[in-house]
Amino acid sequence: MKLSEAIVGYLRQKRALGLGYKTHELEFLAFQQFTTDLPIEEVTSEQVLNFLNSRRATPDTWMNTHVRLKHFFEFWTDRGFMSQLDMPQRQRRPVPPTIPFVYTRTQIGQLIQAGQEKLSNHVRAVSGRTFRTVLLTMYGTGAFPKEILWLKRSDLDLKRNLMSLPGNAMIRPRTVPIGKDLHDLLSAYLHSKERSRVHNDNLFVSSSGKPLSERTFTKTFAKVRIRAGVVRVDGGRCKPRLHDLRQTFAIHRIGSWIREGADLNRMLPALSAYMGLAGLASTQRFLLMTPDRFKSALDRLSPHGAAKHWRDDPTLMTFLGSL
Repeated sequence: MKLSEAIVGYLRQKRALGLGYKTHELEFLAFQQFTTDLPIEEVTSEQVLNFLNSRRATPDTWMNTHVRLKHFFEFWTDRGFMSQLDMPQRQRRPVPPTIPFVYTRTQIGQLIQAGQEKLSNHVRAVSGRTFRTVLLTMYGTGAFPKEILWLKRSDLDLKRNLMSLPGNAMIRPRTVPIGKDLHDLLSAYLHSKERSRVHNDNLFVSSSGKPLSERTFTKTFAKVRIRAGVVRVDGGRCKPRLHDLRQTFAIHRIGSWIREGADLNRMLPALSAYMGLAGLASTQRFLLMTPDRFKSALDRLSPHGAAKHWRDDPTLMTFLGSL
């Protein structure tokens, strides 16, 4: 049986089941033309591979055509018209590494301004005050978006300046101290008209008074980011994300410590515990993302170059154990 006959029979069978198979037909006919309509039992794996590579297709298209041809040959193998064909090995689509985006302080200011000035006209689910408070709380704590948006009013202890974060599958639950600026920001939000009239234990609420979901806030953030003109120019494949505020917090904090001449042997473990990370190695990846102008300082201050290791400081270990 020639390929042309096999294609007609295969498509007839599939269409009898209510399937269109228009894309499949075009690919099968292209393969038939490529092989000059050989008998189906004479088709080789090498011919299939040459056909797949001749089309200059994207990795996804290459894979989809591979799967469709595989099913076609299996159909006729099961019916005894050809021996089992060893299909060429699938191409694995190379996945470039995700490079986190690090916001500058100027860009964070642009986001806040865009949220305050334009948000109410375009996205009514989140008020300008709520947007600003959530954004700065994420930036001020380095917490995951879901951790912040799941906060209950009872998780916030403004008298002792503490915030209890729930953690997730990746990081540990923890109670972290908050600074005066964040204290004042959250206090003002709780006493605002839009929040004080809502009887809801969720800390952050939508304009309708319902708990603010991660999906709603993420969609709002994406629209505000575009209107703020915050874009990526470093060639990274991911657009600036809400999640990127977490590493922005860490990198800005490390940069400040370096400028102040702080001992990173002492501060990095504290940062690791504050962010709920499992160990120092999890925090050290942020060192690779710090600006180049800090590299020489990192060589002197990082744990790899220091004479005394942070684990040798009993006071610090006691402090970390209490977090």
